[in-house]
Amino acid sequence: SVLSETLSWTKDVGGDSPQFYAPTRSSTSLSQSKNNTLSSYTTGSTNFVIEKYYQNPQVLRHGCSVTVLFVDPEFGEGSMWSLESVADYIHPKETTCFLLQTSICQYAGQSKDVDTQYRIKAEVILKRSKPLFRNMIHSGNVRMTVLNYTKYNLKSCMNFFSPSYLLENYRYWGPDEFHKTDSDLILLTQSDAVLCHDLNVDQWRDVAWVGAPWKASTGKQFWHFCSGMPKAWKQFHGRSRPVPPFPTEEEICSNTV
Repeated sequence: SVLSETLSWTKDVGGDSPQFYAPTRSSTSLSQSKNNTLSSYTTGSTNFVIEKYYQNPQVLRHGCSVTVLFVDPEFGEGSMWSLESVADYIHPKETTCFLLQTSICQYAGQSKDVDTQYRIKAEVILKRSKPLFRNMIHSGNVRMTVLNYTKYNLKSCMNFFSPSYLLENYRYWGPDEFHKTDSDLILLTQSDAVLCHDLNVDQWRDVAWVGAPWKASTGKQFWHFCSGMPKAWKQFHGRSRPVPPFPTEEEICSNTV
């Protein structure tokens, strides 16, 4: 079965040397956009930070219409503009959820308490956030978790390379990382990508995967998509034995696998 539907309709400008392309509109004009208002979620605290669970009552009642997944150990300026572009262009906004998966090891010198480290990181992201994404935070549509990098064979707590190890691990797409409130429709974006125009996720629910074109070449860096699928299939199943046979095109299209 398809464990996760993924949208990736973004302008990727990273290449081999990642650079970030910021939206041409200023953050001031973004914050004044009439189409980007969300009903304010009152937390009762002026020191609101990102929690481990969504807080928006509408999301808690009906679930997320889409879960925007952002995996980043640092959440620097590029990541903030990427998230801002999604907050600007995605629809429906009221039930769009953001799942931030990150690291807190960089704050171990400030506190040995894990909860304190979490709060420091949440406050850093809130302070760095741009107006529209900050509105999503205050509306309770954003949650943050600490990613166990060793569990998914990522390089280190401050280097999540390669994210493919994460996404191709079937254990990742389970209750340890995703809650019942999260959507089966996932939008994965990164610090070198932005949404460039309106994206209504309801128009893409019948599509299993949308992504950037694959280069028709082979080698260590790029392997042809079709010939590489069996390899990805084995990586996805990890150490499970025996590995189920790679599905045929007929089985894939019949939605029975």
